[in-house]
Amino acid sequence: PSLTRMPTGPYRVGPGDVLDIEVAERAETRAETRVMPDGVLYYDVAPGINVKGKTIREISNALAEALDGDYVQPVVSVNVAEAGSQRFWILGQVREPGVFPLRKPTTLIDAISQSGGMLTSQAGFEVQDQDVVDLERAILIRDSGLVPVDFEALVENGDMSQNVYIRPGDYIYLPSVQPRSVYVLGSV
Repeated sequence: PSLTRMPTGPYRVGPGDVLDIEVAERAETRAETRVMPDGVLYYDVAPGINVKGKTIREISNALAEALDGDYVQPVVSVNVAEAGSQRFWILGQVREPGVFPLRKPTTLIDAISQSGGMLTSQAGFEVQDQDVVDLERAILIRDSGLVPVDFEALVENGDMSQNVYIRPGDYIYLPSVQPRSVYVLGSV
């Protein structure tokens, strides 16, 4: 049941996020800045600040402190312009397998929809050289473990108790009914 509750708490910034930053009442200081792969943020004359895992409020306070010598009691406004650090992967029998950003709370059904939906050979669709999805073997991997989701109950019966929220780093795999593909996940 805890997996079907919407995630709460502030957004945590990570590498790849683009932040819109401005010192209050100084329009010329407004800039969009990308968080570097090592989690460091560079803005104006402030030295690089490690912002990985920090909230917007924490980043605002850290920038205000770093800019205090160059501005009089700076108030720094920080907003997420583009969320790029939190993402999930979906592979297998979907129209567009790949990596997708988590810009907002996303359920399993939302994630499948973002990938264009499951491939099907039912009436109304023309799918060449593709098979239908084997929902019995479909999996959701989180933190190197399986999340207990009954894909059959969710998709075929509309059991929304199986519609879990996706977390950053999740892998969803929807295999073909005829296993003939191999996928390698992780650092290879």
